[in-house]
Amino acid sequence: VVGTYEKCKTFGFVVPDNVKINRDIFVPQERSKGAVDGHKVVVELTDFGDAAHKPEGKVTKIIGHINDPGVDILSVVYGHDLPLEFPERVLNQAERVASEVSETDMLGRLDLRDVTMVTIDGEDAKDLDDAVSVSFDEEKQIWHLGVHIADVTNYVQENSALDWEAKKRGTSVYLVDRVIPMLPHT
Repeated sequence: VVGTYEKCKTFGFVVPDNVKINRDIFVPQERSKGAVDGHKVVVELTDFGDAAHKPEGKVTKIIGHINDPGVDILSVVYGHDLPLEFPERVLNQAERVASEVSETDMLGRLDLRDVTMVTIDGEDAKDLDDAVSVSFDEEKQIWHLGVHIADVTNYVQENSALDWEAKKRGTSVYLVDRVIPMLPHT
């Protein structure tokens, strides 16, 4: 549970960010990891409590102080259990992907690298992977609009570490100040 730590003399408690959790979480001082008033923390529940007792927990991570830049975004990341890093085996596999397109990669594909395209991703986009092209067919006297979307599936082998990580993540997550990508950058 992510929330704001509030310290008392001999204990502390965490006010959860998630409004669906409507009870503060009691944290014994020896389980606070040194958190102080205003720290955003991740707390693990050790006792769910009952009608007469608050839930109890221990601080597992201090994210930072509520006034520190970026702590609000990290609170969202930890609150939704979003992965910030890739496992080493996934990074190693991504590093082994060739940077040049091979002849084998081209089999069954139309090579459009010589077509002039314009990205349609916004100015603040974190990845430029969508584009359009326009051409005129003189012989048929018609315009062609090409819509181009980057295809990385050729480089992600089924049941590989990259494939399983992509399945687990499901999509890239776009936050105000960062992107948590589905696949590592190479």
